[in-house]
Amino acid sequence: MRSKFYSYSIGKNKYSIEIKKLKEYYLEYIELSDSEFMERLPEITHLACILSYLDRLGTMHVLSDEGLIHQLIHLMHIPDEPLINIIAIRSQFEAELYWVTQEEI
Repeated sequence: MRSKFYSYSIGKNKYSIEIKKLKEYYLEYIELSDSEFMERLPEITHLACILSYLDRLGTMHVLSDEGLIHQLIHLMHIPDEPLINIIAIRSQFEAELYWVTQEEI
C-alpha cells in the first residue's frame, strides 16, 4: 500500500508531508513522559505548527494566550510560571491534534 501525502505550495515553494509520518510523530509524542516531552518541545511545537496549518486552525485558535502553539512556547519560555500546567497543555496537544490519527494512510 502506498502512503498518502499532503501536498501544498507556499509562494514558489512546494511541500509534501507523508500522513503516516505525521501520525507516527503524534503517537510517539503523546506517549512521552513529562520530562521527555519537555526535552523535545521544539520538535513537538514544530509538529503542532504543521498540523495546525494543515487543519487550517486560525491564529486566534493557536496563537492566543491559551492557544496550543502559544502554550507550548510557554513551556519552553516560562515553565515554572504557576499558570503554566504541563498536564493541561499535553491534554490540549493530544485533543486538538487527534484528527491526524483519523486520516487514512
